Amino acid sequence: MEDALVSDKRMSLKAIAQQLGCTTAVLYKRFPDLSQAVVTRYRGERIDKEQIRQQLQDMLRSSEKMPSIREIARQRGYRLAILERNFPDLCKEIALRRRIELRKQHEERMTRISLEIHQTVMILHQQGMYPSSIQVGKQLNNSHILRPKKAREAWILALDELGYPTDHLKK
Repeated sequence: MEDALVSDKRMSLKAIAQQLGCTTAVLYKRFPDLSQAVVTRYRGERIDKEQIRQQLQDMLRSSEKMPSIREIARQRGYRLAILERNFPDLCKEIALRRRIELRKQHEERMTRISLEIHQTVMILHQQGMYPSSIQVGKQLNNSHILRPKKAREAWILALDELGYPTDHLKK
């Protein structure tokens, strides 16, 4: 807690308690003076809007994976409302970039899964087994692998390639 008082980074008592693995009540009970000093410092400091703006812009320029606005606020020790109220445009840009990154990550994952399904169907067929959804799930150690629409479409496409009837599978 003493480190938090001399640090340049603003930290709430709640954040300090989480780092230490306890509750704020424990900190108040065991370290009443330090706890009060942390709260006073945290509440008493005025936010430096330019510094926050610069941090958010730096994050947008960075090529690193974009965290959510909520996560950014938590990491920096600010309430979410402060960021949203004071920097709505930057928050929207960050949210958009995060959404794009998550969508891209999802597409890459679905492409990888579709390829795994296709390969598994071919292997099962070569082994003389019908590549049913159950067999594909067993081979990939995931009984729910065909639940996403794109995964199911990849399975049906692979069955089509091998000449299996698929009309009854298409919804």
